[in-house]
Amino acid sequence: MPGTNTVLCGLIRQIVRMLFTSASVVERLVTDCCAWIAQVDGLDIGFSLANRKEKSVFGMFVKPNFEGRGVGRLPMKAAET
Repeated sequence: MPGTNTVLCGLIRQIVRMLFTSASVVERLVTDCCAWIAQVDGLDIGFSLANRKEKSVFGMFVKPNFEGRGVGRLPMKAAET
């Protein structure tokens, strides 16, 4: 079905915006969570979030125009360890 990926991506972005507000990220970071930032040429282009207590990665995000370039590998690897 044409446009399915576009609709799905739009829906995912809306869900992410609802789940990851500035306040919710700050709350997670001051409890049992860690975050890692991916940068390209000094620009923040992605991040990952992990919960130390639960030993789980619950977020890895890269700006759409940087997807598919492998820039999320390092913060993801850091979150997994």
